[in-house]
Amino acid sequence: MQIANRVWPWAWRGVLLVFIAGPVAWAMAYALAYSLGGVGRLSAGWTTDHWQTALSEPRVVGGGLYSLLIAGCVTMLVMLVTFALLLAFPGVRHDKGLLLVMVVLLGTPALVQAQMVAHLIGPGGWVSRLAYHAGLVDSAAQFPRLVNDRFSVGLTLSISLALLPLAFLYFSQLWDAARIDGCCRVAQSLGATPSQTRCRVALPLLIARGKSMLLLLFIMALGSYEIPLLLGRLSPQMVSVATQQLTTGFDLALKPQGYVLASLYLICTSLMLAVFIRSRRPHD
Repeated sequence: MQIANRVWPWAWRGVLLVFIAGPVAWAMAYALAYSLGGVGRLSAGWTTDHWQTALSEPRVVGGGLYSLLIAGCVTMLVMLVTFALLLAFPGVRHDKGLLLVMVVLLGTPALVQAQMVAHLIGPGGWVSRLAYHAGLVDSAAQFPRLVNDRFSVGLTLSISLALLPLAFLYFSQLWDAARIDGCCRVAQSLGATPSQTRCRVALPLLIARGKSMLLLLFIMALGSYEIPLLLGRLSPQMVSVATQQLTTGFDLALKPQGYVLASLYLICTSLMLAVFIRSRRPHD
């Protein structure tokens, strides 16, 4: 029995290593090897020329910065809406109707959500038709372009809509797990107002206990593919779309640059996870 108790933890860790870490490590190694010319149909030997070419391309550098900006804006918007709902209406986390809506949205494919946003705020969408009937615009062409637009309004809104249910459900459960209601009652018994308890007690507790979810939302927004493909700009493109087009295009000479982007994405996300894990305190 004691031997089984000792072997079991190592057994399930080995299973996780083989079936989860193994494929990720293989994908990262293959992407690095392809980007360095080690493999590939047009490979002429190991070289860093593909990295130098890719890092000098405005498409790659601009796309990376654009992707980070979109991911940051999406994370901030999702957290702002989530915290606003929970702090302004604490009882909303037990509302069955809202929870049902969040679960339905969470189960809706990203492609469908992108289509919904396009039909809602696109040039010929519902909002533009309502504006036309209200006399605000004379034609659909006068309605502001909010899809495939310069400021990526539709893209940011659609990715935020896709990630909002996950954040809301997580922090709703975290509210109860962290016993924030009890902390707020203690603060009020000491003379704090309800608004002070929510802003100075509940909000810091949610942020401190939900750092891992913030990082997860950022990484998920950074790696989003279907929504940027439909609603994103042609230039610059998000890293996921640019990687797919470079690696699956007809020009095989551009394929290593796609794997450079894939390698950069894997390296950046791995570093973010490593820094986060290292910065966590032992009792967290």
